[in-house]
Amino acid sequence: MELRVVLFYSTNNGENESSNLDLKYICKTDNGFGESKSLDKFNTEEDDFGLIIHPKGKVGYFVSRRSCGMGDDDIYKVNFKGEYNLELIVMDKKTMHPFPNPTVKFSDNIIGILNGFVLTRALTENTNVTVSTEIEGYQNTSKNITTVNKPFGIIRDTLWVEKVEVRQVFVLENIFYDFDKWNILPESEIELNKLIKIMNDNPTWKVELGSHTDARGSDKYNIRLSQRRSDSAVGYIVKSGIAKERIIAKGYGETQLVNHCKNGVQCTDEVHRQNRRTEFKILEMDDK
Repeated sequence: MELRVVLFYSTNNGENESSNLDLKYICKTDNGFGESKSLDKFNTEEDDFGLIIHPKGKVGYFVSRRSCGMGDDDIYKVNFKGEYNLELIVMDKKTMHPFPNPTVKFSDNIIGILNGFVLTRALTENTNVTVSTEIEGYQNTSKNITTVNKPFGIIRDTLWVEKVEVRQVFVLENIFYDFDKWNILPESEIELNKLIKIMNDNPTWKVELGSHTDARGSDKYNIRLSQRRSDSAVGYIVKSGIAKERIIAKGYGETQLVNHCKNGVQCTDEVHRQNRRTEFKILEMDDK
């Protein structure tokens, strides 16, 4: 992305001491400085200088000796009217390259313009808009873009997408269960909410939610325990509004351990806990 910096300054153009100060500005980009321009709406025949702009870019103050003042040099307040321009890029997680010609949808149905790999559009003040990718064969995502309490100018953001296939498995990090328990822990809700978002962003997906136990306890008991854990997680997801036809609960017990802690091996609870995990597998990706 090109970096843009605006420098405001006052000058009498190097003329004699009786010349009056005028406010000017100059833009700097990655390619250097542009042409100096005058702020004609601020300048008078007297001295105009000292422009300071609030970080949010909507209010500023400057000093002027203009004839309508109450003293020699007076401070004036100015309210700026500006615009917001969104520059959005869609990136491929696997290739780490911009996605060419991405299909993107805005919640307000306004269509952006694709310039190279950058999707651009204007935004209004104090608004929120959700932008979503709709790319077949990819794990799509969405993000809320806001102009609330933001300065005028360019808003840059990135949406990350990942190419996926049917039967692909993803581990849901930080979904853990206490020993011999299947209730959803508070820290697990955060990760399950991420899966709910993925399901909402990819409405044609059908998935399996698989739960795994450690090796402690009998094989038969662990199958029952893991099924209860999976049922519990799926119940949380369905309660959020995901159709129950889109997600299947599956308990694997201790049949797919990720470390050496099998029956008869002494391990700490922390190491055992690595096996008490939850995964989701893509079963279908379209309505066909």
